Amino acid sequence: MAAPSDISLRRSSRLQAKATLVYADSEDEDHASAGPSTGSGSGRRPPAKRPRKSAPADLGGGNWSGKAKALGPKSRRRILSKLVDMPLDILFEIFGHLHPHDLLNLSRTTKALRNVLMQRSAISVWRHAREGVEDLPECPPDLTEPAYANLLFDHHCHFCVKARVMTTLWTCRSRACKSCLKEHFVQLFDVLVSARQYMPARLDGHHPIKTSSMVPMEYHYNKLLIPKKDSEELIASIKECEGDETALKELEKERCLAIEDLKDSAAKLSEWQIKQNHQRTMDLIDLRVRRRKQIIERLCMLGYGEDLKWMTYDRVDQFIEHPLVKQPKELTDRIWNNIREPMLAFAEEARTERLMYQRCVHYTDRLNFVRNTVAYFLAQRPLWDVSPSVADFSYYTAGFRAMLDAVPTAHFQALDIPDDQLDTILRGAMDEWRVTMLMTLYNMVESAKQPSSGTPALSVSSASISATAPAAASASSASTSASASSSTSASTAASVPGPASTSSTVSAAGSSADSAPAAAPTAPGLTIVKIDVLTAKIAILQSTHPGTASMPFPPPNPAQFCERILSARAWFRCTSPECGALLAYPRVLAHRCARAAPPAELHPQTARADLRNAYALELAELPWNFDGGAVVYDLDAERAAEAVVRACGRDPAHTEERDMRKLKARLVCGTCSKGGQACVMGWRRAVEHMRDHLRKGETGAKVTRLSKRDARIVREREGRGLIGYYTSVYKMWGCLRCRAGPAMTLVEVFEHCSEEHFIDMPEEEEDYDMHPDADATPDEPAHDIYYDSSLFLTPIRR
Repeated sequence: MAAPSDISLRRSSRLQAKATLVYADSEDEDHASAGPSTGSGSGRRPPAKRPRKSAPADLGGGNWSGKAKALGPKSRRRILSKLVDMPLDILFEIFGHLHPHDLLNLSRTTKALRNVLMQRSAISVWRHAREGVEDLPECPPDLTEPAYANLLFDHHCHFCVKARVMTTLWTCRSRACKSCLKEHFVQLFDVLVSARQYMPARLDGHHPIKTSSMVPMEYHYNKLLIPKKDSEELIASIKECEGDETALKELEKERCLAIEDLKDSAAKLSEWQIKQNHQRTMDLIDLRVRRRKQIIERLCMLGYGEDLKWMTYDRVDQFIEHPLVKQPKELTDRIWNNIREPMLAFAEEARTERLMYQRCVHYTDRLNFVRNTVAYFLAQRPLWDVSPSVADFSYYTAGFRAMLDAVPTAHFQALDIPDDQLDTILRGAMDEWRVTMLMTLYNMVESAKQPSSGTPALSVSSASISATAPAAASASSASTSASASSSTSASTAASVPGPASTSSTVSAAGSSADSAPAAAPTAPGLTIVKIDVLTAKIAILQSTHPGTASMPFPPPNPAQFCERILSARAWFRCTSPECGALLAYPRVLAHRCARAAPPAELHPQTARADLRNAYALELAELPWNFDGGAVVYDLDAERAAEAVVRACGRDPAHTEERDMRKLKARLVCGTCSKGGQACVMGWRRAVEHMRDHLRKGETGAKVTRLSKRDARIVREREGRGLIGYYTSVYKMWGCLRCRAGPAMTLVEVFEHCSEEHFIDMPEEEEDYDMHPDADATPDEPAHDIYYDSSLFLTPIRR
């Protein structure tokens, strides 16, 4: 134990200087109160006693038998009021290990601590605390250590004490909120105007000093801001010089040196802040990553490891951005118990998604194979040409469909065949798809016109198209070879006729019970010379189609195709509530809604549901009109088109869509032309316009074709007034580099090429081109336009 003398030496001089209070003993109370007394403590009264906490004894004088009330936690709590009574060397040693921000907060707790920490003798404490911060620059000479800590770490406005103010003006040595920036700061221009009033003007118009270099300023929100206090001091100093150029030069030199020091230290502080923000960001990222790994480990311990491995990219993003996962906090047992149920629910969803994906994995592998096979071929096709998509190739062509319907255990690998031979095979498959689509559209029209037959529109399957185009029937067999692992699988050979024929084998193993029927054997090839392609394809259908009598309608001849599909009165309608567009051939085959893939079904029960999920997951699209309800034939639009064609002086039964396009006619609706204004439109828009009148029950609506002179006036005005529509409204263009996605406006195409392909000035036919699903054409607007009726000489039918 230390000697008493040693203890007395460690006591602070502050304690020795305090006066010792002398209180009278209880037995001297009466003597002290009886009269004045001498002595150092005779004039002092003892402090009032603290009130009794326990219950007193009863009045009868008996002892109180109750127990004293136990002191609560607040009563046992000890305050730090005696902390300042400790020796200063011990206090400074303790405080030197604190962070400057903690030291600043400590100095604001009590007046006693503030008196200790704000003394000049405590500067070593602030320095030691500052040296504990990594890479922190030295304290600038114009700031004290507490002021330096306040500027660096205290996120309060220096004017109104508003919290969470992150705007630091290092050169101005202050933090300011948005409102205080307006109140306590002025712009440089105002300072220059005020200072020029007190400076002598020269003949050349220049001033003797450069005022902007004499005040601290910060560039904030495209403005140069100067503290109002500093600007007033500068103007007062310039005013005191009374126009003396020598004094002004001395003032400029003095203040410029000070401002240069401010700028140098401000640059160091700004660089330090950037590093601190970066380090803080990296620390938060590390915390989030550790928390994510800890949650994954706990889920794996519960048996969800395999499910987490199978998560898709979207599901992984959902997990990373989950509010309970992305928090920058360590995962403790208590926190895990709080978030356990939501995380288990997420893991169950991942398990359901894994099981769904495993059911259709054989489909996704084969669709990926089809995509790799036809990708180069599709990239060589013009964008405006209506071509089959990858999903169409896989579903509507017999060769690829046979591969798609093989047993799940069958495996396929690509064969090394010449590119020109593969191109020939795929061209045949594309012709097969086009004929199949024409057949589907024809049956859709017949079903709409003969509702009493009760037969739905035909969606041609592999059974009805397997014998079409023998060259296309071997599209898959010429480019693939299959080896089925099942012992019951059989193989059939399919040959491609003509000079490009190649023989290979395709697995013909049976599909599951609820899958689509397998392809029928390929019929012998027909040699067709100097015959129209459409006639030849239909002839093949008529001669080789298995079970022609089972078709809902007799096979059409070319004249029936032209009358039903290519006619100007043949219009189909998109059934999507968000779209509802009227579609003519061939745009109906390229419409985006007809191939839109729905979200994946998490609980599929049939093979067709598995196939739909595979299309959605692998290709993000379905084959054209996969479920048969995306596109329907519109009888109201047909009646409206007949009225429009007759108004143009043509016979609806013998007029094709391309004939109407060549007319470049402009029509006026008599019902909507009112008040001296004529409602003018192109013929496609006129069909949609008249269809809307029919749906409203307005059967008396009429349209009038403008004369050549009036139509020419309209087209000239359209060229000048519709530039904005053709650039930012009409979706007409597609990207030639990625060849994916719906039609875009011209502005969207430019943005797409700039962001995705880093092309600032894309060129037509090289970077972008007309999209097959364009909602307008360059020579015909897609909306009504009102003109003054006095411009036209054509009488309008009402």
